[in-house]
Amino acid sequence: MTISPRSLEMVAAGNVIVGDDGLIPDVVVGHAKAILKGPVALAASDVLCVAEVVSPGKVNRDRDYTIKPPKYAAAGIPVFIRVELQGVPRVEVFHLGEQGYELVAEAEAGTMLTLDQPFPVSFDPAALTGPRSR
Repeated sequence: MTISPRSLEMVAAGNVIVGDDGLIPDVVVGHAKAILKGPVALAASDVLCVAEVVSPGKVNRDRDYTIKPPKYAAAGIPVFIRVELQGVPRVEVFHLGEQGYELVAEAEAGTMLTLDQPFPVSFDPAALTGPRSR
């Protein structure tokens, strides 16, 4: 995937400083200058979007639904994306509002999801699971 504009970069499992914590989202989109510098951890101010793929198990699931999102919001990260791959693949997109994250878009497998932030992209959540044998 190519990210546009060139001022942005995407990395998997980037370490992001959020308050007193270092959280590791599954995907981070941020300012290319900060990411390409190769820091051990990115400042939240250099991050435009984080994505969490919901992990199986109650403890991990709780982190992806109730613990991480408010921390990302408090750190001022503008876009939070949650990807659910258990059962029917589903993607939820949240934008930072005055009271925290607000759901702005969602789609299940078989439906196109179109985003304009952090960059323009359209995809069917089914594509996130890769090819499957039938």
